[in-house]
Amino acid sequence: CEPTIVHFACHGEPTGIYLKGGYLDSADLADAILAVNKERGAQRIRLVIANACMSGDLARLLSEAIDFGIAHGELPVGDDDAVQFSSTLFCGLGCGLSLLASFKAAKLSSPPYQLLAPRFDPAQFFLGQQR
Repeated sequence: CEPTIVHFACHGEPTGIYLKGGYLDSADLADAILAVNKERGAQRIRLVIANACMSGDLARLLSEAIDFGIAHGELPVGDDDAVQFSSTLFCGLGCGLSLLASFKAAKLSSPPYQLLAPRFDPAQFFLGQQR
């Protein structure tokens, strides 16, 4: 089973994020993702990346029911840092590194990023086949 990733790259506030359609409350977004997971079974969303300012609450809400959440914590993030973080994270994952190794490399670009993994080991999460 291949992991499924949802990545939000947008503006954020402590209580939610801004998407094309406007503001979306963190609790509403978490509820929607959890509803999708209930129907998807083995192909559930396993990793959500909230690459947005002050997205720590969103990641904490999501990490209660998904395997992994990544967010920028409680601080603003500049566009250049956000792009560098995402580029490094996905480059690592795409090159066969674990989520943990990819996250540690990406975090060098912007230290406030957080990886929440309350139930699963991010060192065992890989794109493609599990190791």
